[in-house]
Amino acid sequence: MKLGWSGFLQSLVALAFVALIGVFSHWPEYRRLPPESAVIKLSFSQHGQRLVDCAAKGPAELAVMTPEQRLHVTRCPRERSAIRVQLFVDGVLRVDTSARSAGWSQDGKASMYRRLVVPTGQQELTVLLSDDQRRDDFPYQARRTVTLQPAEVLVIDFDPDLGGIQFP
Repeated sequence: MKLGWSGFLQSLVALAFVALIGVFSHWPEYRRLPPESAVIKLSFSQHGQRLVDCAAKGPAELAVMTPEQRLHVTRCPRERSAIRVQLFVDGVLRVDTSARSAGWSQDGKASMYRRLVVPTGQQELTVLLSDDQRRDDFPYQARRTVTLQPAEVLVIDFDPDLGGIQFP
């Protein structure tokens, strides 16, 4: 079987392509994080409190309603508060953000995600979360001292059923 010049050139092009892939698979070196760095990830998804409290309908309102409409004896606007999150690392404010509720009526969960690169070693973390913009304070608070290793990823989450802000 004779390959000829066209077969030789095809083999040469294929070899060059494989060599190119081999070179770029090892060079330049890629690092996801600088050396001696770790990552803190904040991931929250939470329903904010209602912006307006539910109110009972008065007798005059109920009198003009049909019997089917009287089943709902309270008036509850759907709009919910935004959530606000602050993260302090060693006493320094590193994240201060808020997230609005999702949906047309802004009655869904407010979700936020932040990624923060920090130096390794011992860090004192303070996380504050407020789900009611009518209040000035933060009802959910957590403080932890953690020791972060190089390339470690620390995820901080929120679960109201487990007591609020969750560290691993």
